[in-house]
Amino acid sequence: RSRALFVERCQRCHRVGAEGGALGPDLTQIGLVRSREALVTALREPSANVPAGFHAVDLVKDGRRIEGVIKAEDAFSIQVLAIDGRLLGYDKAALTKLTPRDESLMPAYSRDELGDAELEDLLAYLGTLRNAGAGAK
Repeated sequence: RSRALFVERCQRCHRVGAEGGALGPDLTQIGLVRSREALVTALREPSANVPAGFHAVDLVKDGRRIEGVIKAEDAFSIQVLAIDGRLLGYDKAALTKLTPRDESLMPAYSRDELGDAELEDLLAYLGTLRNAGAGAK
């Protein structure tokens, strides 16, 4: 049940082993590197601590708004992993708008969106993730 909740709520953006998305951090070993309290904060208040490499940005190119996370940037160009999973590169001079965001792209799961029992289930699953093959099946 815990893994099913992860697949439903988290796997689109987070990878475990060989499965999942890349928009959010890889969680394959999260049970080794994060405390229960840190995981609760990450789920309830994801903007409290946005990991390096996952800072959100909004940009506009040719009238199209693109939302994603910055993967690389220099004075002249930016590379963004868009929320649809595409890795996109842009010359900054060609952008109409480039707005870094302070908040995380991860939704903040309030008690209404993720009840205490579901939170406990999800924490139980995340706590099992301790090695490269964990949770992959």
